Amino acid sequence: MKKFLVATATSVALVAAPIAIGGSVASAAPYAGTVKTKAAAKAPKTIAKKKAGHVTVRVTAAGNAQPKGRVTIRIVRKPQGATKPITQSFRYGGTAVKRSLKAIKRPGRYVITVSFKPAKGSVFKASTTKVVVRKR
Repeated sequence: MKKFLVATATSVALVAAPIAIGGSVASAAPYAGTVKTKAAAKAPKTIAKKKAGHVTVRVTAAGNAQPKGRVTIRIVRKPQGATKPITQSFRYGGTAVKRSLKAIKRPGRYVITVSFKPAKGSVFKASTTKVVVRKR
């Protein structure tokens, strides 16, 4: 009887251990462009005269995955628009990045568009967000 109880307890432990230890992985899908991402931009609502504001960019995905790829920041003055919008492009490695808005010189309302493009062959999808900033 004792051997039967030990054998049953051991088999239950062997079956339950992988289920208890294993977590969910966001990049479980092996196909390119299947994991949704969310681009987030944080910037002050107003930028004071003779000051340069900052925009903080963060791209997240479900679970514990860190998306990697390229982020493009595009700044357009509204309502006039711009014949040449200001753009900044850089590699994104999975952690929040802070960029200066010193290129905004004239007073007015600006729309900042942050776009994330994943690395080629990545399982992550592209994402975009917008934030409005006023320069005094």
